[in-house]
Amino acid sequence: MKLSIIFGLIAIAVMASGCTLVYSGRVAIGDNQKAVAVSKVLEAEYARQGLEPVPEPSVTKAYYRSDWASSTTCTNYWALCVEDSVNDGTLAILIVPQPHCSDSARRFGEHMQSFATNSFPNLQWSFTSGHTPDIGR
Repeated sequence: MKLSIIFGLIAIAVMASGCTLVYSGRVAIGDNQKAVAVSKVLEAEYARQGLEPVPEPSVTKAYYRSDWASSTTCTNYWALCVEDSVNDGTLAILIVPQPHCSDSARRFGEHMQSFATNSFPNLQWSFTSGHTPDIGR
């Protein structure tokens, strides 16, 4: 019993001190070509917000994928990596900040939620957030 309390306190300490706020979103669009078209609109917004495309996206089995990144300072929307991928007519988005830049991820995630909802009101957009430890990033 004491061991479970200790592990619980350790988990709380890790979440409070060194976690990254990762945002993810997924929306079913219908088919891969339509999903890529929506992705291209979002990518234009990434560029307007100061992110730059990563030249060679990771190899994956997705129908389409793009990776974006920003500079390394934690101001405004900076210090982020954004990935979007299309597979089976669904667009998935992942927003990952650099360590200790969770505020940037929160602001950018909220901005993209609003932008996506306003740009495509007929789609059911939902971004969720979750904490992951900063270690290993």
